[in-house]
Amino acid sequence: MSEAKPLTGPVRKTGPGWTAGLTVPREHPFFFDHPLDHLPGSLTICGLLDLAESVTGRPGGAERLVLDLRFPAMGTLAGPVELGLAPEPGVPGQWSLLAQQADADICAGTLRRVAGLARPAAAPHPGDTRDALCPKDLVHRVDEDNIVLGVPADAGAEVTAPALLARPGHYLDSGEPAFSARGLIESSRQFFTVLEHWAAGWSYGTTVLWTAFHADLPASPPSPAYSFRWVREPVKRTKLAVSFDLLDAGGVVAGRFEYVAITVSAAAYERFRAARDRFSGEAAA
Repeated sequence: MSEAKPLTGPVRKTGPGWTAGLTVPREHPFFFDHPLDHLPGSLTICGLLDLAESVTGRPGGAERLVLDLRFPAMGTLAGPVELGLAPEPGVPGQWSLLAQQADADICAGTLRRVAGLARPAAAPHPGDTRDALCPKDLVHRVDEDNIVLGVPADAGAEVTAPALLARPGHYLDSGEPAFSARGLIESSRQFFTVLEHWAAGWSYGTTVLWTAFHADLPASPPSPAYSFRWVREPVKRTKLAVSFDLLDAGGVVAGRFEYVAITVSAAAYERFRAARDRFSGEAAA
């Protein structure tokens, strides 16, 4: 698998903030696990995290990472993407994030680093548990090396699933037998994908667009094991807005994730994508 190389080009000081181009590695075995006709949202998020860390440094062990992101438009593969980072005036530790393509905002929001409690000593990891992977179709993955979620369980009142460590050498591998913030974010995305089917009842061919994402989790996750827990509540058929807990090895709430996504018809999606492709092509010409 691919090493975790930065997803940004040269970082430039621009006014009160910093900008960099997003690298789009079309042959990347994680971000482009299967053919896509759009820019993966996970690639945009990881690129923004790379830009933030290049400017602010890697987070400390006791810090929490809080992300609030919106996806006003879908990114395409037709033109360059510019990433931006700037400090928020009067809010220490908070930064504004922006990803633009052809003068359209495709991702915007904030990142905060919040001081937390001192990290407890990490217990030894229980070992390789990757022999119990979530089925590939439930998380929309082709290569099982890209699955970082265990087999989900539906107990009626709640749905749960364990987060898994990526294989050594994978893009999400932290280089240590420990979880990373990026790895848990991807595990949460895969758990949300399960909920698209199990909670909203969306079929595997449903066209889904992200509209919002929130995460509050340890910046350097200390627990040897994590899992997700969604307590059942009514959901809409065409819009899925869910929040679920991140639990540590002791079952204590260690974080929170929120996702909002909508469904669109295949025809509406094609019209939207064609318009974005045309706009990106004109801007790049």
